[in-house]
Amino acid sequence: MNTRVRGRDRCAFAVLACAAGGIAGCSFAFPLDDYDRGDGSGGAAETNSSSSSSTGVGGADGAGGAPPCGAGLYPPAATLLDTFDEGGRPTFIGCGLQMGGELEFAMPDSGELYCESQTSIPYCLTASSITLKVPEAVTAPIPGLQTFIWLRAADDSGEVRLLVEANGFGLSGIAGGVDFTIPLVTSSYDMFAAAWWRLAGDAGQLALLTSADGVEWVERGRGDCPLSLDGVFIALAANRYVNRAFPGSADLPAATARFDCLNVPAGCP
Repeated sequence: MNTRVRGRDRCAFAVLACAAGGIAGCSFAFPLDDYDRGDGSGGAAETNSSSSSSTGVGGADGAGGAPPCGAGLYPPAATLLDTFDEGGRPTFIGCGLQMGGELEFAMPDSGELYCESQTSIPYCLTASSITLKVPEAVTAPIPGLQTFIWLRAADDSGEVRLLVEANGFGLSGIAGGVDFTIPLVTSSYDMFAAAWWRLAGDAGQLALLTSADGVEWVERGRGDCPLSLDGVFIALAANRYVNRAFPGSADLPAATARFDCLNVPAGCP
């Protein structure tokens, strides 16, 4: 499956407008066409296996999202359950490495590397949600290390990307060739205060919520989503690149993004 990021429609935050002096999450990212997709080193390994199920419910509050969702062509995103344990059928296909009950994306201590794993079928997020435990995100005080969740329209009409970079969240996308941003009231990223992430579709809007324990949730922001979420491929990814505006990005240490507990917060370690 070819999940290569292509051109303008596949670049991370083409250029976010940053306040003078910089803000958390401020990013000057570059198109990903030139990034090394990996050859087995630095986290570029074939996804092994996972345990998944087509039962369960989701939604902005963890309940709802049962069929039908949107036009009813694709299963609700909340029905995709995965603890990333070895031995089952893989849910995400790509260069992420499934090990120790997590899906990992290891970034090297030098050079540039983009690694991604994507679902093999689309899911509906219009009235549903995805919830993930993120024990560790690839990020640093300055831009140069990125952790993503991508939602790519099945009809190739656009995408939404949730990005953590420079210890801040950003939520934006492109629909019909037009860029859009969903503002976040609180963009700062703290791995302890935001160990759980949730993207929820609700009446034409998309919301980001985070939680320290997967039980009590804080809404970081929501806004109109011009891209239809009736059918989207879901991708998890991490990236290391040299940010020309921040020379120190070339010297950032190695880091690993780790994902777990997809839509299974109850009883998930």
